[in-house]
Amino acid sequence: MAAPLVKHLIVIQYRLGTFPNTSPIYPNEKGLIQTTDHLRGDVASSANYDLPIKGCVDYEVVNKGTAKAYLFDGAIEILPGQSYTPPKSSPYPLINQPTVTFEGDFQMTRAIADLVVPPVVS
Repeated sequence: MAAPLVKHLIVIQYRLGTFPNTSPIYPNEKGLIQTTDHLRGDVASSANYDLPIKGCVDYEVVNKGTAKAYLFDGAIEILPGQSYTPPKSSPYPLINQPTVTFEGDFQMTRAIADLVVPPVVS
């Protein structure tokens, strides 16, 4: 039975901003605002996507799909069910819109009839 690999990343990011005047906590005050974006798709072909991260203070990428995700040309691998957060020790600003690459096989299992086997010579 074939199981398709699914691309689904959740990007949680924190940006500097001002709370709306209708906010129950700290109306019109400056602070960190959290936003959540979903990146979805299927693995019909390998494709590159830019994460919607721009001007944020910190972010986390959660892999909710079944396909592996790679950041920074494969330097960071995010397995299904795992997450990635950049280290806090760097004094440099975070990269805007990093590229993520999804990679995976189209089937997780294969039928024996699909295998190429040389003919038996007797």
